[in-house]
Amino acid sequence: MLKSGDTFSYVRPAPPGSKFHEYVEPGPHGRSTCPTEPLTTLDVGQLAAEVKAGVQEWVSDLLKPENAVRLATVERHLTQLAREKPKKLPAGLIPPGTSIPFTNSSS
Repeated sequence: MLKSGDTFSYVRPAPPGSKFHEYVEPGPHGRSTCPTEPLTTLDVGQLAAEVKAGVQEWVSDLLKPENAVRLATVERHLTQLAREKPKKLPAGLIPPGTSIPFTNSSS
């Protein structure tokens, strides 16, 4: 849960020891939308690490014998939870001859 409000912005991964992630900038910001609401800054590198850790913890919890019913429910609805679909990128985003590590995205 965000520390403050529903307004947030993203920054590129910061160097180790930086304190950008979840920094709350008090309003007003001079923005046209909700200029008085605090703005929470999220470091996308830290956010990705938190999401991965959260999913790993969730899966570990689901695999416990006492959670067999929950696991069965997740398995039954897995195609709605996550799916792979082709990601079409506009020409020119990737230099010729360069390979990228993925060609699909999850939704």
